Amino acid sequence: MTERLNANSKKIHKRSNALLLAKVATLFTDRTLYGMAIGQFYPIFVELEGALQRAAESDERIAALKATLQPLWRVPAYETDLAFYLGASWRSRIPPSDAVDAYVARLQEVARERPLLLLAHTFTQHTAGLSGGRVVRRMARKYMSLPEDQGTAIFEFPGGVELKEAFKAQLDAVGEGLSEEEVQAILDEQIVAFEHNIRIMKEFKVGLLPQLRAPLRLLPPHVLAVAGGLLVAVLAAVAYRRV
Repeated sequence: MTERLNANSKKIHKRSNALLLAKVATLFTDRTLYGMAIGQFYPIFVELEGALQRAAESDERIAALKATLQPLWRVPAYETDLAFYLGASWRSRIPPSDAVDAYVARLQEVARERPLLLLAHTFTQHTAGLSGGRVVRRMARKYMSLPEDQGTAIFEFPGGVELKEAFKAQLDAVGEGLSEEEVQAILDEQIVAFEHNIRIMKEFKVGLLPQLRAPLRLLPPHVLAVAGGLLVAVLAAVAYRRV
C-alpha cells in the first residue's frame, strides 16, 4: 500500500515541497518566526496522535501499527522545541489559524466516522519527519546556529531509516487485509491531508522584512558580492537612461 501512497501523492507532494522550500529560508532568519511556524502543526499532531491511540482500542488494524507508531509520536518533541523557540508561554504565542482549525476539524470528523482513514494522515505527517525532516534539521542547525542538543527535537527519531522502513512494512501488512474500496478511500484521504498542509503553509505569513533578510543571512558572501555588483550596474544603467 505504501507504494501506492507514494505514487498517489507524487504531484501534490511536489507542490507541497515547493511551497515549503519557498518559505523555509525566510524562517531560518528568525528563531521566533520559525517557532511560530512549526507551532502551526502542533495542534495537528495532538489531534492525530490522540485519535490514533483511541482508534487502536477498537480497530485491530490500527492497533497492529501501535508498536511502530510509538517511536513516531511527535507531541512531546513539539512541546520541547516550542518551549525553546517561544519560551515558557509558547502556547499563547502560536498565531491562530483558520487553516489549522479546518485540519483539526477534519481529523475529528475522520476519527468519529471512519477511523481507518487516519492511516492516510499518519503516513503523510509522520513519514515527512522521517524523510525531508532530516534535511530541515541540518539546515536549521546550520543557519540558526542552534545549540547541539536543542531546537530540532521534532526531527529526532530513534532508528532513522530503519524506523521508517519498519513503519512502512507494517502499514503494507495492514493494507494486505483491506478491500480495494478501503485502500482507495485511504488514497483519497491522503490528498486531503496534503491539501490541508498546503493551506496551512500558505496562510502562515512571514512578512516582507524577513524575506528581504533571508538572502543576507543564507547566501555565501561571494554570491552576495556578485548580486550586489549586478544591482549597482542595473541602477547605474537606469540612472544613465534618465539623464
